[in-house]
Amino acid sequence: MASIVLIKKILLLQVILCCFFVTSVLAQRKTLNWFYQAKYGVFVHYLNKLQNGDQPWNQGKITSWDSCVNDFDVIKFADQVHQTGAGYVLFTTLQIDKYLCVPNSTYENLTGYPRGNATPHRDLIKEIYNALSKYNIKLFLYVTGDGPKNDRQASKQLNNPSYYQSKTVPFKMNNQFVKKWSLVLKDISQRYKNKITGWWVDGSYPFIGYNDIYLGQLAAALKSGNPNSIIAFNSGVNPKVQFYTKYDDYLAGDMNDFYEVPTSRYIQGKQWHLVSFIGGPRWARPGVRKPAAYMINYLNKCHAAGGVVTMEMTLHRDGSLDDEQLKELIAIKKAIKPNE
Repeated sequence: MASIVLIKKILLLQVILCCFFVTSVLAQRKTLNWFYQAKYGVFVHYLNKLQNGDQPWNQGKITSWDSCVNDFDVIKFADQVHQTGAGYVLFTTLQIDKYLCVPNSTYENLTGYPRGNATPHRDLIKEIYNALSKYNIKLFLYVTGDGPKNDRQASKQLNNPSYYQSKTVPFKMNNQFVKKWSLVLKDISQRYKNKITGWWVDGSYPFIGYNDIYLGQLAAALKSGNPNSIIAFNSGVNPKVQFYTKYDDYLAGDMNDFYEVPTSRYIQGKQWHLVSFIGGPRWARPGVRKPAAYMINYLNKCHAAGGVVTMEMTLHRDGSLDDEQLKELIAIKKAIKPNE
C-alpha cells in the first residue's frame, strides 16, 4: 500500500513539473514571438570613455561619471528612439573599465568603490525604462561576462583572472570570479525585475574559458528578476550567425556588417538575430555606411526569413542620437512600419 502511495506521489510530481515546464516554454515563446514581430531594435553604447571621455560625443564636457549620468535627458532619448520605429533598445551598463551606469551596492561592496565614483547616484536605467514605456518600447541591457577587466582595483577584488595574467597572454575564466560577478548581475536583475525584457552578454567568449557551467551561473543570475527575460551570450565575431549555448534564447549575432540573411527563424531552437553598427568604421561612430534603401531591403528580407536585426547608433552625452543616423532610421520606419 505504501509503495502505491509513493508511486502516485511521484507521478503527481512529474505531472506538476511537466506543467511547469510547458508553462515556462509557452511564456518564453510568447516573448520570442514579440521579439520577432518587433522586426528591429537599436543598440547604443553609453560608457564613460565615450560620453565622458576625449570624444566628440562628450559635447564639450569631461566631468565625474556621476555628473555625466546626471546630464542624460531620458525624455529626449525616448522620443528619438520612438522616431526610429525600434521595438526595443539595447543599452550598455558597463564595458571593460570600472564604470557602471547602475547604482549597485553589491558591486560597490565587492570592489571598494563608493557610490558616486564608479557607480552613479541616479537610477538612469529606471528613468529610461519609464520614458520608453510611454511608447511601448522594451528595454534590453548589455552586460559583460568579463566585467571591469581593465581596472586593477575592481579586478583584484573580484578575483578577475585578467588581474593575474599578462596582457599578452589570454586569461582564462575562473569560478571565483564568475560567482562574484553573478552576484553583481543578480543585483541588477532583481533591482529592475520585469522592467528588463532582454539581456545581451558580451565578453562571455569560449576562448577565455567560458563554458556551459559558467554561462549557466550568469543566466540564473540574469533571470532571477524576470524569468521570462531573454538572453543572448556572445561568443565573438563570427563569419555568420551561429549557435553558441543552450542558455541562449536568441542568438547574439555579433557581426561587422549587415549582409547575412537567415535561412530559417531558428538555429537549434534559438531565435536568429544579428547586430551591427550603422556608422563606421567601427562601433559607436557617427554617420551611415549603407543607404536607407539598402537597409530597408535588408531588414525586410531578414524579417521575411524569420530574423531580427539590431542596429547600433551613436549616442551623445545628453542622450540624443546622431543626426544622420536618426534620419536614416526615420526613413526605415516609414518604409517598414508606416502605420506606427
